[in-house]
Amino acid sequence: MTRKQVSIITGIPDRRVLFYTEQGILKDFNKNTGRGSARHYSEHDVHILNIIKRLSVIGFELKKIKEIIK
Repeated sequence: MTRKQVSIITGIPDRRVLFYTEQGILKDFNKNTGRGSARHYSEHDVHILNIIKRLSVIGFELKKIKEIIK
């Protein structure tokens, strides 16, 4: 799935999905790198994003969320 599709499914803005990827919480599985390369995400990533969303709503900070996810 693309970042935009993941955003629509989870309700998390696509820039936030990118942020989580850059923070190392999500791992896109695109073998092409560089500017303009589309990132692709799995169903597992969607599941992780839903967990992140729920933990954020109840007040967990990103640092703690990273620990829980790992």
